[in-house]
Formats: sequence, structure tokens, C-alpha cells
Amino acid sequence: MATPTLSPALQKLTTVLSQQGLTGTEIAEVMWFAATIARSEIIDIPARPVDPPPPETPETPDDDPQRSVTDPAIEAEDDDTSPFLPPPDTDPPAADLVPEPVNTLELVPEPVNTLELVPEPVNTLVLPENYRPIPVPDASGIADPLEIARSLRVLAKKADVGQPRILDEAATVDRVAEMGIWQPVLRPAQELWWDVALVFDQHPSMCLWQRFAADLHRVLCRYGQFRDVRIWFLEPQGEGVRFVSRNRTVCHKPSELLTGDRRRLVVILSDCVGAGWHNGQMRALVGVWAKTLPTVVFQVFPERLWSRTALARSITVEFQAKTADTPNSTLKPTVLSVWDQPRLDAAQGQADVPDVPYMPVVPLDPQALGRWAGVLSGDRRQRTLGIVWDASPATLAPAPSSAQRPSVGDRLDTFILRASPLSRELATLLTAAPVITLPIVRLIRRAMLPQARTVHFAEVFMSGLLKVSGRDTPNFENAERIAYELVDEAVRERLRSGSFLETQDVLNRVSLYVAQGLGKSVQEFRALLKTPSNGQDSSETEFFQAFATVTGKILRGLGSDFETIADRLTAQTPAGVATDADSSLTFEPLEVIWGVWENDALPLETTDYTVAQLVEEPLPTDRLPAPLPGTQPTQFNYTVVTLNPDGSDRERYGASTTGFIETLIHENNPEQLAELEMIAIPGGEFLMGAPRTEARSYGDEYSQHRVSVSSFYLGRYPITQAQWRIVARWDQVTQNLDPDPSRFKGANHPVEQVSWKDAVEFCARLRQRFQRDYGLSSEAQWEYACRAGTITPFHFGDTLNTDVANYNGATYSLGQRGQFRQQTTPVGSLRGANAWGLLDMHGNVWEWCQDDWHRNYQGAPEDGSAWLDKNNRTTKKVIKGGSWKDDPRNCRSAYRSLHSRVLRDYRLGFRVACPAPRTLAL
Repeated sequence: MATPTLSPALQKLTTVLSQQGLTGTEIAEVMWFAATIARSEIIDIPARPVDPPPPETPETPDDDPQRSVTDPAIEAEDDDTSPFLPPPDTDPPAADLVPEPVNTLELVPEPVNTLELVPEPVNTLVLPENYRPIPVPDASGIADPLEIARSLRVLAKKADVGQPRILDEAATVDRVAEMGIWQPVLRPAQELWWDVALVFDQHPSMCLWQRFAADLHRVLCRYGQFRDVRIWFLEPQGEGVRFVSRNRTVCHKPSELLTGDRRRLVVILSDCVGAGWHNGQMRALVGVWAKTLPTVVFQVFPERLWSRTALARSITVEFQAKTADTPNSTLKPTVLSVWDQPRLDAAQGQADVPDVPYMPVVPLDPQALGRWAGVLSGDRRQRTLGIVWDASPATLAPAPSSAQRPSVGDRLDTFILRASPLSRELATLLTAAPVITLPIVRLIRRAMLPQARTVHFAEVFMSGLLKVSGRDTPNFENAERIAYELVDEAVRERLRSGSFLETQDVLNRVSLYVAQGLGKSVQEFRALLKTPSNGQDSSETEFFQAFATVTGKILRGLGSDFETIADRLTAQTPAGVATDADSSLTFEPLEVIWGVWENDALPLETTDYTVAQLVEEPLPTDRLPAPLPGTQPTQFNYTVVTLNPDGSDRERYGASTTGFIETLIHENNPEQLAELEMIAIPGGEFLMGAPRTEARSYGDEYSQHRVSVSSFYLGRYPITQAQWRIVARWDQVTQNLDPDPSRFKGANHPVEQVSWKDAVEFCARLRQRFQRDYGLSSEAQWEYACRAGTITPFHFGDTLNTDVANYNGATYSLGQRGQFRQQTTPVGSLRGANAWGLLDMHGNVWEWCQDDWHRNYQGAPEDGSAWLDKNNRTTKKVIKGGSWKDDPRNCRSAYRSLHSRVLRDYRLGFRVACPAPRTLAL
């Protein structure tokens, strides 16, 4: 047998390692490990793909769904060539293109022929043909891949396959020890239960998500939870959709994904805005899978943007599973809005027909993925969002003319009002970039705004504020080379708010990146900006002229100190290049064209308004409750906290209010005291319930109605364990009280594991001792006091964070993940009061209310009183506020739930209320 010879390079490496004292075995292990990790963890998307070398031997295509996953001829999915990257192209790209823009500010799907080709002006930022983008080591499009893998862990179960042929050592030892029989115990081999068909939607708007798709593919492949992950594509073709495999050469039937054992997950990655999602093509295609296989849409947009996609046209529901591993058609839907119930009843009769599939829709958030995985594994406690896809096909209206499109000012106003804070901040940074490409955006995001994610720059790119420096049709192959610029200098002036240092940083980073792409040093690049005519060819010269012009505009915005530099840059602009003063250029730039769907348009409307200045004033004293006889009015000082939509602090300010303090004295030890602080709540009116637009709201919160609430007093905190122990020793009224019922111990922790009847007994003892009308608040009083004049989901604002509230740390809307403390916290310890001085209204413990449970607000009192039934001994009672263990969704001001009046739970507590004294008119 011939001895294998090493290449000169390996021989040299072996010699060096031997000199370091490594043995032959250690050297072999080092080489094996080096070969294992040789593949880069960073997926680079080249601007101009290079043709791969032809295979040495022909291979069977890997797109045959009938092939065994153990077939050695199957090409490995986890190779250096990402299937989401542009395919090889021998011809250089002719121009830079924009991904087909999608209007995320309206329910407007991708229009047909919406990109208007116009003559390319001289002054454009089309990148020269010799430009080669430098690969940027991106922050991952998926922020926390490990958390996502953990959320899917319940799906990593195994199944026995084949005959028992593997020695079960533990069982063999047990048999020998118990029976004395030396006979081996065999078991069958095991394999992971699920394989995944990852289907990537390739409607033009999805070209922004190629890097995101590669990250998702990596997560599904590399954590050992699925036995196989195959990639498929949905390609638009005219009015239809082609279902193709990884090599994109053969069109397949959707039914080819179906398996007899039903152990395949179909995961569709999409933004759900392409034409196929509206015209019925996707519904018919996906319905084939949903009828027999577990099928899910991984939505790239956060839940707050779903209303602007095709999902808004179907019934939004929550799904529960009856058993594990069942197809979508067996899921049990529950509407989120009572108004959708008749529509769901009409659709359920057709649920077994592929045209009306049940479709879970999950954002790539670990909490949401965990809930979906729980439903798929048969956990009846879990629910996951989705749609009953009953929407009828929509047709495209003709694309609007230029005069019908919203003006740049309107688009800018809409973006500022509706975009997330991080998207606005990213847009501000991009106004300081002379040229904008996807790699440059990722570079700026990674270096200057690391907390931003792919969805944030998607908002910027889909805002209608950018145009393309080019004129070709957008596609997936050239997405990385596309150069963008602002549609108008008014956008730069309006968004410009960054500091001088931020602007300088962006300019330096972009200049360095582009210089490297052109193969030039920074000094050469700056010299060419001053003398663009020295470029290698006409395309490079035109690019430097445009780059210098835009840089001059940016520098002028920094003040008079930079005008000299700006004049020097723009002085080189030839007569053929447009400047700010040149109004003769009448070409129409390639911008976002706003399409309209018939019967589904949401046009912007002009509204008259008056600008007002908000002035903080003390509450009118005539709305505050009168002092109770026998109490001493007391002033309470506190800090009011409001939050930005992303969960960061918006404002903290000091405030004060009035109330009184009730001193609770231990029956057998007068030195043992506890103070019950009662806050004065002013009377007024409010809208009770949640609007339909509130994120993740429920149907029983709708039918907002105006309620008038009289002034009253409410406990500043939930009742504490110290207060409970004292009152539990007082004389009983109707029942005994356990002095120490709580699971989480602490004198200042809220008392929990108390039933509604226990809370009523506590209030009865207060009434008996102090001769004041203590009791539980009504549901209307509780929500009115919690809101304290706000209309947002929480009195803090649009979201929560765990610095001001105690809940399970999950995300809500644009908020960030926080700490899950897994227990109660001392009352008031988080110091996040509302405008009236109340604390712990969101989270910590659920709070009992007087009201009997009703499914909706039809017939509810309008005076703020408790809504009680005649037969009130068997009805369940309302609870409000959420707890330490709950999602922020359940901690909203409007959220309402119910429990049996005799239930004791370590999440249930209460606070007491007291009405104001009545006055008689003379």
C-alpha cells in the first residue's frame, strides 16, 4: 500500500508543530480541528458573485423530496455557499438597483409595474464598475440565536427507527443484576422526529432579508434539533408563484413536500406583502401543506406592522392544539375580537378545504416561538397567534400617477410620526452618508447603533424617503450593490439632528469603506473628491462628482466653519451636474411608487389641527375626594415615570398628591404597627377598555365606552404581608384568615395566595375597626386609577420594562427583553408611579375587583360602580393588573381576566378602596 505524501505546505506545518513538542496524534487532531472550523461564521454576500468551479463528477440533484435524508449523495446544506446569496453571474451588473419598495405605512401590497424608469441624470451615485464592496462582519440579523434555539427545544424529540440492533448497556446491566441472565438487551436506533422544509418567499420586497434568512437557516441547522433542513423557494412569476428547489432549475408541485409519516415542518419565511399573498395564489399553495402538515409563517416584521400586510385581510385568532404533532387543520382557533366571531363561524365550515387554511404566524421572537413550539408539542396551556385565511383575492388598481402620490413632505411626516425610535435614529445617521448601500447601512448600524435590527433599516428603506441612483429593474442578484440617495434635500434638513461628531464619524466610515471598495487609499480617495476629473474612467469620474456634491451639502449643514470645505468640494462640479441652485433639471427620479388595492386602500387624509403647549397643572381641588372624618390629610411625594416606545426612560419627574394614612395595630402587641397609605383619586370620565388598534388586545376589551367615576381613595400599594398578619389577628366577621398564606415571604412583599372571599373578609374587618366603608375597587375604578389620565396600554406609555414593573421580562411592542425575577418584589421598590401616585399597578400580583365576570361590556354600568349579578354566589370575579409571572400583554391597563372567588394562587393579591364621604346639598 502506497504511503500518502504531504504537500510542501503541510510538511512545513508539521515540522513547525513538531518543534513545539506536539506528538503525531496531537498534530493530526490540530489539523482535523482546523479543517472543521475553516468555514467562516460570517456570510459575505459579494456584489458580483464568482462562478463556482464545475463539479468533478456529476451529482444527482438534491431537490427530490422522495430521497432519504441519510442518502450520502445529498449535498450538505451547511456549506460555504449560502442558498440565499445571489446565483453566479458572469456578466457584470450594469447599474445599481433598489429592492422593490413596499409601503409599510399603509395596507398596500406590492403593485404591478410600480417602478417607473426615467432617464438617468448626470449627477447620480451609481457605483463605478470597478467598485467591489468590502465584506462587513455583520451583527446577526437574529439578535439572540441561542434563545431562539432554546425556545424550539421542545421539538427536539426522537423516534425509534428500524429493528433493535443497538446494545442498550444500562438495560443489559439491569437484567444481569436482577435476573442473573447474561443476555444483551437491544434497542432500535433513534433519530430526531422533525425535518424542516424552510421555504423562502422571493417576492421582490424580500431581497432586504437575504442575510436574515441565512441566519435563520444557520440556527435551524446547527443546534441539533431537526434531523434535516431543506431549502425551497417561492418565486413570483407573473400573477402566479413558482415553487422551486435549492438549485432553482425545476418547478415542483407543493404536494411533493407531503410525507406519509407527517414528520415534516413547513416553515415559510416571508413579509406577507407580495402580490401572491393578496391574489389567492399563496393561499392555494400553502393550503396544500396546512391540510396535512404542521405549517407556520415566520413573519419578518414585528407584530405591530402586521396590519400593513396581507395578514390584516384575514381573521386574526389564537390557536390551541388538541393533540401533539397535528396539522394546521386540527388546531382550535379563538378570535381576539368578538366582532370576528360570526366571520369565523362562517369560515369554520370550510376549514378542511385547502382554500381556507388555518395558519400560525410567528415573529422571530423567542417568547412567540416558544408558544408556537408548545402548541405544536400538544401543550394545551399554550396559544399562538395566527390567521384563518378567509380573505377573498384582491386585485390591483392601476398604479397612481406622480401627481397622485403623497408628497415628500407627507411621506416624511408619516415616517416621523409612525416609525419606531430606532428607525428614526438610523435614518438620521444615514442623512450623513454621501452614498447608501446595504453593506454601508449594516456598517453604520453595527458601529453606531448596535441595538438596531434588520426590521429597523427595513422601515427606513420602505419609507419612501430613498431613491435609487440608477434605472434598472430590482432583483436579488444586485441588492448589495444598489446605491441609494435621499429623494430630496428637505429630508436631510428635516432629519438632521445628529451631533458634529456623529456626522464626522459617519462620513469617515463611509469614505473609508468606499475607498477600500475602489482599491484606493484614503488619501487617494480624498484627492479624487477634490479633483473628480482624475478618475480612471467616466463612470468613476461621475461617481466622485456626485459623492463630492452630496458631501458638500452634508458639511454645509454643520455650520459656517465647514462652508469653505464644502465650497471646495462643489467647485469641481461641472456644468452638466445639477446643484441646489439648478432648477432646470426636470427629470423624475426613481422613487417609491405607492400602489393601491381596490377596496382595501387606506389613503392619507388632510386634517386640520391646532398646536398646543402642554402645561403641567395641579389637579383641581374640587375633583379630589373630601377628607374622611377622623383622618389627617397627608401629602405623598413620588416620582412619575414615562417610557419611550422602545422601553427606555422618556421622563422622570417629581410630583405629589394628598391622602391619609390608616395605622394598623396588632391585637396582642401594640408595638407592632403597619401603615395603610390611601391615595386620593380625583373624579372624572375616561374611555374604559382597549381600542382595536392596541397591540395584542383581546375581544373582551373592545367596545370602548365612556365611564364617569366619582372621587374615591385607593391603596397606594397592594396589601402587604405585614398588614395582612395584623388584620388576620383581629376579630373575624364571617370567616377565619390564615395569618401567613404567602409563598414568597417578606413583610413588605404583597400578600398572595388569598381568595376573593379572603380579601372581602379583610375589608370587612377594616370597616368594623375604623367605621369606614372599605372594600375592593370596582373594575372601572381600578382601570380609571391605573390609567391616571393616559390612553396608552400602560400608564408608563406604549410598553413596559422590568426596571419599573415586575413581570416575566417578555417583550411587548418595541420594548426590550428584561429580567424575569420569578417571584414578587417588595411593594413600591421599583419606584415607577403613575401620575396619581399609585405603584405596582402593572405586574407583581393580580388584584381582585368587586365585579362579577362578563364576557364583554354590553350593559356595563356607566357610573363606575361594580357590575354585580343577582346570583353572585357562583359567578367568577374579575382580576386586573397581571403578575410577576405574566406576559406584559396581561399587565395592560385594559386587560381583564377572571378566577373563582375561592381560588388561592401565588399570583393573586389585592388592594383596598374607600369611597369619599357623601355631601348633602343644602
